[in-house]
Amino acid sequence: MEFDISYLNGSLSLLHIFICILICLLLVNIYRESKSREYLFVGLTVLIFSSPWWPSAISIILYIFTNEGLPDVIYFFIGNFFTPFGLISWLIAFTDMMYEDYKYPILIIYSILAIIFEIFLIFFLITDPSEIGTISGIVDVSYRSFVMIYLLIVAITLIISGILFAKETMRSTNPKIKWSGRFILIGFISFNISAVLDGFFSTNTITLILVRILLISSMLEIYFSFNMPKFLERILI
Repeated sequence: MEFDISYLNGSLSLLHIFICILICLLLVNIYRESKSREYLFVGLTVLIFSSPWWPSAISIILYIFTNEGLPDVIYFFIGNFFTPFGLISWLIAFTDMMYEDYKYPILIIYSILAIIFEIFLIFFLITDPSEIGTISGIVDVSYRSFVMIYLLIVAITLIISGILFAKETMRSTNPKIKWSGRFILIGFISFNISAVLDGFFSTNTITLILVRILLISSMLEIYFSFNMPKFLERILI
């Protein structure tokens, strides 16, 4: 049973990662055509924010072939090291689109926080990985201490920036721009909710599937904010 739920967990992680890669490639392609770099950085944000699920996907593949998952140290490194880069990538895109006067103060503050986080992460990876979290089974991880604090900072930042983005776009008379703000806010809220629930319901098949559907939908909502498909545009506008 443990293997079955772990296999499902890893498989859903692979699906989520695949969709994030696809969204990233689509947005990067738009960037290549438009030269508007917010598409590039939003695409990178979507890809990097899938990194907490990379180790579970890798672990299940390793388990199939070697009967062992990733070592704790590698699992914690892959699952946490890239997250600050995802947040900074989003903040670059966000401050390109609005609040440009505050770009450098914002990026400097969050870069300092990222450096502090990475120092703590590497320090505990070397000295005491249990201070980072624990892994039960093959893919079920529980983080603690400074990791949870930093993830809370990430969550709050995404929600606040999503609210500000939505507030600014709602002033537009263009309904498509208004929906862009709605989608980014809904996407960030969905992402944070699914990320939290993923840690609590990863051992139940039905809830795990529902949470991962919410997680995948959050990435699609972020994509729709920057490149709304024609069929959706016809329905909403």
